[in-house]
Amino acid sequence: MQLGCEGCHYSARIAPRLAPLWGNEVMLQDGTKRAVDDDYVRESILRPGAHLVQGYAPLMPSYQDKVSATELESLLLYLHARGPSCT
Repeated sequence: MQLGCEGCHYSARIAPRLAPLWGNEVMLQDGTKRAVDDDYVRESILRPGAHLVQGYAPLMPSYQDKVSATELESLLLYLHARGPSCT
């Protein structure tokens, strides 16, 4: 909530919801597929334009200098803990 993630990820029209995608593959804008796992989500937080999900605009800012490695790992643990209800 402090980072404002739910502002966009709450609505699948703006940004993909993570829960339905986690553990599955997504089609990227370059036509390749990528598994949605910790590595993908971590990279997407730090370099959001690197692997855009097909159908979404590159709106997300980089959090490279806004979260520490520890905060990033805590965020991933939080998403796992929320399970199917997570954004």
